Amino acid sequence: MALINIGKYKGRPLSEMKTSYIMWLVSNDHIRFARWPLVLDLLAELQQRFYNYDCLISELTMSEPANEFWKSPELDKRRQAEKVEKLKLLELRRISEKPAR
Repeated sequence: MALINIGKYKGRPLSEMKTSYIMWLVSNDHIRFARWPLVLDLLAELQQRFYNYDCLISELTMSEPANEFWKSPELDKRRQAEKVEKLKLLELRRISEKPAR
């Protein structure tokens, strides 16, 4: 059983990866160039999944829209905190660069 050695599934078997993630990995030019042996394992996993059509369809079927991870309250809060921190740093720099009168 092959283990994935990169990404969010690092250290886990290929069989635990989502099919959409495997397809994304093998479609990524950089990963295909840098990690061809891994890509071959991923393609073999996809081949097995494509033989089990019903399981593949049940995994890939979407019953509701995907989360818009870029619009989450947590992300908004983090972005606001980052903006405040940048403004503080800019203000400190402005004060330090201000010529003395």
